[in-house]
Amino acid sequence: MKKIALLVLIIFVLLQGIALADEYIVLYKHKPCMQDKMAIERCGGKIKKEFHIINAMVVDLPKEAVKKVKKFKGVLAVEPNIRVHAYGFANYTDVIPWNIRDIKANLVWNYTMGVGVNVCVIDTGIDYTHPDLAPLYKGGYDFVNNDSDPLDDNGHGTHCAGIIAATLNNYGLVGVAPKVNLYAVKVLDSTGSGLLSDCISGIEWAIQHHMDVISMSWGSSYNSTSLKLACDAAYNAGIVLVAAAGNEGDGNINTTEYSYPAAYDSVIAVGAVDSSNNLANFSNTGDFVELVAPGVNVNSTLPTYGSPLGTNYGILSGTSMACPHVSGVAALLKAFGLNNTEIRTILDKTADDLGLPGKDPGYGYGLVNATRAVEYALNLTNAIIIKPISPPNGAYLNYTTVTISAEVLNADGARMMLNGVIVNATFNGTIISYTANLSDGNYTVTVEAWNEAGNASVNWSFVVDTVPPAKVTGLKAVTVSPFEIDLSWNTVSDAVKYKVYRSTNGTFVAIATVNTTEYADTNLQPNTTYSYYVTAIDRAGNEGEPSDIVTNTTFKLQNVMRVQSINITLLGRGRWWRYAVATVKVVDSSGNPIDSAEVYGHWEGIVSGNVTAYTDTNGIATFYSDWVRAYPGAEFTFVVDNVVKDGWIYDANSSVTRATVYY
Repeated sequence: MKKIALLVLIIFVLLQGIALADEYIVLYKHKPCMQDKMAIERCGGKIKKEFHIINAMVVDLPKEAVKKVKKFKGVLAVEPNIRVHAYGFANYTDVIPWNIRDIKANLVWNYTMGVGVNVCVIDTGIDYTHPDLAPLYKGGYDFVNNDSDPLDDNGHGTHCAGIIAATLNNYGLVGVAPKVNLYAVKVLDSTGSGLLSDCISGIEWAIQHHMDVISMSWGSSYNSTSLKLACDAAYNAGIVLVAAAGNEGDGNINTTEYSYPAAYDSVIAVGAVDSSNNLANFSNTGDFVELVAPGVNVNSTLPTYGSPLGTNYGILSGTSMACPHVSGVAALLKAFGLNNTEIRTILDKTADDLGLPGKDPGYGYGLVNATRAVEYALNLTNAIIIKPISPPNGAYLNYTTVTISAEVLNADGARMMLNGVIVNATFNGTIISYTANLSDGNYTVTVEAWNEAGNASVNWSFVVDTVPPAKVTGLKAVTVSPFEIDLSWNTVSDAVKYKVYRSTNGTFVAIATVNTTEYADTNLQPNTTYSYYVTAIDRAGNEGEPSDIVTNTTFKLQNVMRVQSINITLLGRGRWWRYAVATVKVVDSSGNPIDSAEVYGHWEGIVSGNVTAYTDTNGIATFYSDWVRAYPGAEFTFVVDNVVKDGWIYDANSSVTRATVYY
């Protein structure tokens, strides 16, 4: 095999976090609305992307505006759009497929090869033309170039994909789970690095396209709230997330080298071992490490057209190589129909304990063991399993003809009871089912099943409720800006949520369903009249009659005012005695002065006190501080707290709110 004297250590270079100049991820407590976007633009920002799984936008933003944006109402965090890098480096030794044997994956292929499981490699893309990968490739996306062709121009992603899924085809190598559905999402470029925002988009793509396993052989020491929320969203969607623990280890398991996303609770962090199952000295350590897998001198696929890492096949080392081993075993387990929490529990319970007894910061729970994991899953699935199908446990139904059913596996017989009475249910060996006309009330279902080894039973309950909740009363609509009308109403006793309807032309359309008695209708048009009514919905989904209709009109756009400037002048007598005069100018969105607006403010520094004043015809409100004995460097600061005028909205986000002078 041709050796390629190429490539330096492709580790996560972001020990300090390398940010793309002036590009940030702005994370909100709420879904960004039109006012949020306008506020960004008023600061000189440009919106480049809006996410769907987290409340965030990618924006170009002047550095001097970052502090101001952080103070905007509803902003949770402003994070640099850092670059992330692949965790792997080239090494040169004999091509030996020891890694598959080390985790005993080849011993379970009579039981599972991962058929039907969707595995997404979020990386540099893959060579989907490679003979070992082409039969499995099902699609993907390239967020680096924004197209649907995630072809690998680095080699790292192809190497990871081969470890997971190089197929059994009497050619080349074989991966851990050689019959999965393989997907590629390219978020790292030809250098093996990529933007944090693209990584989040890749996770979002995986959720939207119903992936079962995500493999992420990259990371950063930067603890991003946005990335954490994206991983949490994927985990909550039922996906198994696996990530490389990182290559910044110092060989001491008593020190911690954090890497993200591996260190997030929703992600399985994987360290690297060699062929003797000794921890690699480059492998990060810490309590977040959950498992280890082969990561030293691992042979796998590389692009057939050549890449910085080599051509066709090659040997690499890094936690990048360890990560896809665990991703592959997770896919083997997913083929049994297990959920992500069950898979994670099995992986941890069946790992070969290495290092210190029990979980330790170097090896985690130990070396992933495909054979023990699959045996555990087989034992689990050979037991009698009863899974309620319908109605779900705790369901509230608004209809009376009800079909009750459950899945029953590995049973010779089964029966069903409703409120303790045996019913004439049918059982076909897999599904037990019974249909009845029920009156309103509470019902408990019991399914019992048996086989030669024993029996099992499951109970669950549901409620039939066909009576809708009462009419909503007390609906109010208050205009708060040119873009927003706030609604509020009285609580309905048996309601669990409320549906809000809106109209501008007499035809009402449902615009929101909320679980509180208030709703802020945003992104509206200025100077437009809107009508609303609200209905109550109970647990069963019954919808009550509409409330009385209320109507209000958004403010005209010019009815937005802001503080354009604050000027402070120091006056006094003698050497020490001084007082300050602050002039505050209030203007509309076009820069025209606003008179008769009441300005609320306060003094800080060497002077203090709350003050108010009205603007004159030039839009100027004047404030005088108390006399004080000043000293060199003494601070005189004036802060605007609010500006009030009937029919006008004060836009604090685009206002100058404080000014300071020093004596």
